[in-house]
Amino acid sequence: MAILIIVSHSKKVTEDVAEIAEQMNNKQSKLIPISGIEDERIGTNSLKNRLFVNSWGGYFF
Repeated sequence: MAILIIVSHSKKVTEDVAEIAEQMNNKQSKLIPISGIEDERIGTNSLKNRLFVNSWGGYFF
């Protein structure tokens, strides 16, 4: 099983992309949306994203 982490400045965009992709791949891959900043505005918390990716054994570049 592949694990795909979807990153965007917009939480809504990542959630919607994950939903569409899950329907297209018949839930054969794990899709994880991460995005935004703490108060749900558009933006990026790169430290939060890096820690999250690393916690899944991924490489954040």
